[in-house]
Amino acid sequence: MQTPRAIIARMLPQPLVAAGTVILAVLALLSYRKGMPIGKAAAILREGRAQQWDATVVDAFLRTIADESEQPVEPVLQRTPEAAPVAGGPPLVA
Repeated sequence: MQTPRAIIARMLPQPLVAAGTVILAVLALLSYRKGMPIGKAAAILREGRAQQWDATVVDAFLRTIADESEQPVEPVLQRTPEAAPVAGGPPLVA
């Protein structure tokens, strides 16, 4: 049985999925590093434009973030141990 994410990924055009995966990986808050600024995602996509990623998708992303490219992306959710657990783990709050 496939997960909902796998089903949706099959329905989306692969060039969009590839570029989106890079964007999410760069912006993600990980246990060993902070999320990088959105400008870093833009720089990585520019470097691989028309070589690694579809030029049309990269251009659309760059147009979309043109006003935000120098601002870091803050994590949306944080774990708070003092709040009640949700589904067996610490809750996520805005």
